[in-house]
This record gives sequence, structure tokens and C-alpha cells, in this order.
Amino acid sequence: MCGIKTASLFSMRMDLYVDGCEKKSGWNRIFRQNGTVILPIQRKDDFMLFFVYNPELIKARLAQKNVRRYLAKKGYPVEKVFDAVLYEPVFRLMRFGEFPHEIGIFLGYPLEDVVPFLRCLQTGSN
Repeated sequence: MCGIKTASLFSMRMDLYVDGCEKKSGWNRIFRQNGTVILPIQRKDDFMLFFVYNPELIKARLAQKNVRRYLAKKGYPVEKVFDAVLYEPVFRLMRFGEFPHEIGIFLGYPLEDVVPFLRCLQTGSN
């Protein structure tokens, strides 16, 4: 992530995750030294999904007026504390079992790319 990207997602096979649970606390120490947080967010099939993010970069991203306005339209609690907005896509993923595609905003994709992509998904056109 090198202090450039706001966040990333990666998955790991469950057998590796279970075997490496004790490594997770070591990973957290390493990530935190670099200002990054690693959060296991979902187990699906035989994989664990992780959300890795830089809190400072995401705070700056979520502070942008156009991003806040868009997320508010999508039902995000932008009037609440930072963590409530940050964890909303995680809650939606866990609750509905599907990716909230606006997660692209959290991953650092420009809003100008995320909005047309979502529109395209909704209309089913290419």
C-alpha cells in the first residue's frame, strides 16, 4: 500500500487462515507500524476476505464533499463518526452477502469512475 492507496481487499484460503491465526496479530503489528489496519471481514466458501486500509487516507477520502454526498444518497451514515461510515460497506457485505459496489470509493477509485460503473450494473448495459 506504500502510503498511496486508501485500501485494498484480498482473500486467503481458510486452511491457511486457520493455520495462521496466530500470525494475524503479528501482521497487525507490522501493518500498524506502517499506519495500515488489516481487518478480516468475511468467510465465504473456503476463503477469508480481508480489508486492508490506511485510516488517514480513507478519512481524507471520506471528507470530500462529493464523496460524502454520494454515500449519503446510498444510505451511508455520513453524519456519524468516521468508523460508522468506514465499516458500513463491511456490514453490508456481511448482511447481504454481496459486494456493495460503492466499495470502490473506499478502495480509492475516483467517484467519476465508480458512479458510471454502478449505473452500468443497474441498467445491465455494457
